Amino acid sequence: MRACEPGTSGFDQWNPDHYLEQYYGRVEADEAATLDFITRACRRVAVPGRALVFGIGPTVHHMLPLAPHVRELHVADYLESNLDHVRRWLKRDPLAHDWRPFARHVLCCEGVHAPTDQQVGAREALVRARVTQCLRGDAGCESPMASVALGSYDMVLSCYCAESATGDWYEWRRYLHNIVRLLAPGGLFITAALRRCKAYCVGHRRFACADIDEHDLAAVLQASGFAPAQMHFEVQTVGLRERLGYDSIVLATARASPTGDRSGPPAARGALPSQPRPQVLPSAGPARSKLPGS
Repeated sequence: MRACEPGTSGFDQWNPDHYLEQYYGRVEADEAATLDFITRACRRVAVPGRALVFGIGPTVHHMLPLAPHVRELHVADYLESNLDHVRRWLKRDPLAHDWRPFARHVLCCEGVHAPTDQQVGAREALVRARVTQCLRGDAGCESPMASVALGSYDMVLSCYCAESATGDWYEWRRYLHNIVRLLAPGGLFITAALRRCKAYCVGHRRFACADIDEHDLAAVLQASGFAPAQMHFEVQTVGLRERLGYDSIVLATARASPTGDRSGPPAARGALPSQPRPQVLPSAGPARSKLPGS
């Protein structure tokens, strides 16, 4: 791992090749836990619908557990350089990053013992068949997608996106609020976030992180209109502080009301209520925890 320079960088200095090399050369503990969580969350999808992976980065692995449970996949990211890597993999470019170890891990999470190369290839082919749109998205906009004509989604997945895009807690709050507004009535939101992380390294550069935890996430989701009884949280210790900059991650799902009438201040009003940052409380456990009401 390269030594990080002091200070933080802007995304004009983002290098997707360094990111893939550093974080996705193997299935790290954080992604093993994330893929298992997404796999379990997808079992709650009763009817295949249309899904969005927002803030996909230069990666495709989070689509691997989604593909069997949706009829159509859209992906979005702020950086065209990230989307170029996704398109390269979708077109089977021989220079694209190798995601087969991640597909193998997902199949194991689904209960497949010792997945074969044929099964791995079939899952990758299914993802490629499901993806119909590869688009630019900006969580800083009230309508984050490039085309509002796309409408809302039955499932929105956004992992390591909003909190990893800013070191400002209030800005993170606005980003997440805008992302969940893309969810259709009755839809399922799935997210993963770096927990209590102030910065992470990509190559020799440091990028700011919002230093959030499960209580921050619960507060923003509730302020965005999700009922506490429809939210589920887990905390996983991953032990990557020394190499990657964080020790744990937060995993969460939130189900929107079938009527679209969310309890609490609804996201449909387009603005979050003004409120201070919630007090950080001790986690319920080092490996896995649930907030009250989850």
